[in-house]
Amino acid sequence: MKIRTLTTSILIFSQCAIHLHGQGIFEKITDPANPIVSFTPTSGYSGASWIDFNNDGLLDLFTNSEFLFQNLGNGQFNQVGQAVHGIDSAKQPGDLNDGHTWGDFDNDGFIDVYLANRQSALFRNNGNGSFSKVEGPMSTNVNAWAAAFGDYDNDGHLDLMATHPCGFIGQCQTNFLFKGDVAGNFETVPSEVTTGFDAYTVGSWSDFDLDGDLDLFVGSGEVAQLSPDNIYINKLFETGDATLEKSDCPILCTDQRDGQNWNWIDFDNDGDFDGFVTNYTKSNDFYRNDGTGFHKLAQNDLDSDLTSLVNGQWLTNVWGDFNNDGFIDVYVGNDGSIDYLYTNDGDGTFTKHTEPFSYAASSRGASAGDFDNDGDLDLFISAAGPAGKGLYSNKGNGNNWIGFNLVGKNSNRSAIGAIVRIKAFINGEPTWQIREVSAQSSFCGSNDLRVHFGLANANLVDSVIVRWPSGTVEQLSWVNANQYCLITETEGSTCGVTSNSVERLNDDWVTIYPNPTQDGSFGIVFSKKIEQNVSVSVFDSMGKIVFQRVLSETPDNQILVDTSEKNSKIFFIKITTNSWGFTKTLTLAR
Repeated sequence: MKIRTLTTSILIFSQCAIHLHGQGIFEKITDPANPIVSFTPTSGYSGASWIDFNNDGLLDLFTNSEFLFQNLGNGQFNQVGQAVHGIDSAKQPGDLNDGHTWGDFDNDGFIDVYLANRQSALFRNNGNGSFSKVEGPMSTNVNAWAAAFGDYDNDGHLDLMATHPCGFIGQCQTNFLFKGDVAGNFETVPSEVTTGFDAYTVGSWSDFDLDGDLDLFVGSGEVAQLSPDNIYINKLFETGDATLEKSDCPILCTDQRDGQNWNWIDFDNDGDFDGFVTNYTKSNDFYRNDGTGFHKLAQNDLDSDLTSLVNGQWLTNVWGDFNNDGFIDVYVGNDGSIDYLYTNDGDGTFTKHTEPFSYAASSRGASAGDFDNDGDLDLFISAAGPAGKGLYSNKGNGNNWIGFNLVGKNSNRSAIGAIVRIKAFINGEPTWQIREVSAQSSFCGSNDLRVHFGLANANLVDSVIVRWPSGTVEQLSWVNANQYCLITETEGSTCGVTSNSVERLNDDWVTIYPNPTQDGSFGIVFSKKIEQNVSVSVFDSMGKIVFQRVLSETPDNQILVDTSEKNSKIFFIKITTNSWGFTKTLTLAR
């Protein structure tokens, strides 16, 4: 819950708020002393991103190609001038393209930025508050609309894809794909992604099929004529070669649209990613993952008009659990009409809210991030004019939450592409949630790279499973709610855990054999007599239950488990009673 004192050092907020079941979510910050409030945006289709460019633990804001606002804490920001930060957009009057993506491409611990415009360029973070342009193919003759960092070959070094909207920004070019190396250099990669001409909009990476490699989604942007979006499946998992092949999959790949911004999220908490894409001249498209395929959701499915508003001009969609109830919500921005917030009701339906977004002022990009580190997600909206842009503080509602700052070692340092699953008992029910770290999760920008989950009334996270892009899987147990903690790949975490969790995790009266297992079969042996109900659950590397059994007694003090048909190289065995519990890890050697 936020605590605010109205002094000269703390921003004064307006009373404009969304009312959700009697509880407002956002209030717009209107104090003109705040440079985010008072700056005049440039024209064009500008994105926004919350990032920590100076590693002080506070989120800073970047928007409109070269506007950088340093977070000073206590709700205060300082506008860093272009002459100081050195990010030169080289934007000319009348230029429309204005995208960017952030990621630590050289793995030096400071996040860098790539600008997409008529003179796209890569800028290295010098670690002293300034940036320097990096010469090379990424900064030479690249006329792009948007860009996205992602490690699609899982080698620990960020790659980049940039889109070109043919017919919108000068002479037509193809898209661009660049592969990064250990020295921080990039080379142009021949690919099906970089052939053909189209009005490509925003490209985004996601391991939507959860096979361990990043796939690519590029909006078609055909304003004059609808056409399918461009979906490229990564063949790294199947063949060992990171090749991106355009797919003709049913529904997702064949529906006609002018797609803008794809996001892959698990709105129904069933353990797989569902897809949402905004459209400029038609209603938005929402696809539920049924485990074996995708089902396109209509108004009747959602009990709201999230996919049926036909006035069009939808650009950005930003997903986050804005009310911390354990179900992910979405803000949808409109270039000509009113923006909306849809809160997830937890039963597959959504409730629409307009205030405080009740204006029609050409919203373009947006970004969600907890700029005051109080555990709830705030929102910045970029727009073509001052009336549309806005910084919105989340008032909070007392619900619990958890956040993770991931640092890759064998993976890229920004952990882009990492997948985090958590399990918590929300309203008494075991609830799994999943998030993916993305450097392009909005229109021409991205949300905070930290991973955030709402927990409602749960004050403990039972399980945390991190699958790093390198393929390493790590697990934590009994993590306390209401904290941001650092997880460094293979080096542990700063997560606060329950007081006696160390004893529980060190308990050795349960033996797993053989470990590692050759064929997926193994036994669980109890060296003590079971005198109360014991729950045994086995999870694969993605957090899905593959075996579950409640034991009241075991005459021979052992049970046998067979996971031979499960496609996972690591399993987690969680054993709990009403008063204690611990987790053990099993690896597959085959």
